[in-house]
Amino acid sequence: MNRDKFLIRPPYQREEVINKVKSSALIESIVLGIKLPPIFIYKTDSGLNEVVDGQQRILSILGFIDKQFTDENGNRVKSEKNNFKLEKLTILSDMNGKKYTELDSKTKDKILDFNLAVVFIEEKLNPNFNKIDLFIRLNNKPYPIKDNSFEMWNSYVDKQVISSIKENVKTHSSWFYLKISESDTRMENEELYTALVYLDYKKADEDVKDLTAVPFLSIYQKEKNINLRIKAKPDITRILNSVTTEETDKIKFNASIKNVESFIRKLKIVLLDQDILDDKKDDYFKTELNKLFSPHRQVQGTKRTTQSFYSLWIILHDINLEMVKKYRQDMKKEISDIYLGMRNTEDTTDIVMFFRDNVAQFKEKYQTESRRLKLTEDQKISLITEQGNTCPICKNVLFIGDEIEVDHCNPLALGGIDSFSNLQVVHKNCNRKKKAKLID
Repeated sequence: MNRDKFLIRPPYQREEVINKVKSSALIESIVLGIKLPPIFIYKTDSGLNEVVDGQQRILSILGFIDKQFTDENGNRVKSEKNNFKLEKLTILSDMNGKKYTELDSKTKDKILDFNLAVVFIEEKLNPNFNKIDLFIRLNNKPYPIKDNSFEMWNSYVDKQVISSIKENVKTHSSWFYLKISESDTRMENEELYTALVYLDYKKADEDVKDLTAVPFLSIYQKEKNINLRIKAKPDITRILNSVTTEETDKIKFNASIKNVESFIRKLKIVLLDQDILDDKKDDYFKTELNKLFSPHRQVQGTKRTTQSFYSLWIILHDINLEMVKKYRQDMKKEISDIYLGMRNTEDTTDIVMFFRDNVAQFKEKYQTESRRLKLTEDQKISLITEQGNTCPICKNVLFIGDEIEVDHCNPLALGGIDSFSNLQVVHKNCNRKKKAKLID
């Protein structure tokens, strides 16, 4: 450790777990001479030893005996639980409350002389060795970690990305959730959120136009129900692995996290259709989202599914925020009708076709045109003359030579058309203040 030959926290490692009770139990085992599971080390061609498994054991020992180590940034640091006191020991209870410096010399020697079993795996001898796969296998809980789950991703994926997901899920957890139980250890809410980020990432990566017919999301009918599922969950793992090692992919994935936050913001606007006090809003969002997902049931008995969230993401994802603000009440009714129609169907109804047709109609109704027209200088001059050398926004004088911009009278974001009849020349600062608003 002192020669900087060991990397305790490679990129795929967990954050340090500050559990002093478990760390105390480990020190007790050492003093009792109980063998510990081996530490697995991956020896790279550069001579660096990556701790694939055993980080928490090493940090517990270093923390207790007050020793430094080199972190992933090359800094000399100490454990988060450095110099901790032993607690809740079940056998050597007389050591409870003591630090390393307070132990007798014989006990200290037992700790310092304890043999740690180490398994070295050398890169040059194992060129195809997958250290992340070994890490996952060795870090199973008493029940197995499910493959391609957030529980698995949480153990090694880039810490900043995982922290962002967990923080965002926590922010919305009172109403935007798959499972409401806070004691759920399978991290299903975080997994749902990650799946939504994945969908956005794939949409951008593959430049998808029609979200109801994409290669990475299956939409099919099973009996009288519509089902939506991600076709290959290992693909989420593949992308998260790339996000962990490639900075460009991490930037793209973080952008998709922001887009999911934008989706949730639009959903809140759609759900809120009356005056609600701030301290009551989350309860209202929860109730209204249940109604949206299951308009044919009593709200109390609503069971949320991933397919309900996936379908809602498809409906709202690429709708402009300003359009949502303007038509929120109409949108809420129409989305509710889509969910109701998918559940109140005849035996002969093609639910998938119903869903695709209604989503297409919804998007066509609320789509915004893209800006294509570009005026020539002569056309700008002509417009200024027609406007009587007046800025339509601030009503002040406007001359050729001023800082000007071409503006859509009825903003595209509010359903305006990109035509010459919908254009006006305005002061640049007026246009920036106006943004996506209608001006009388």
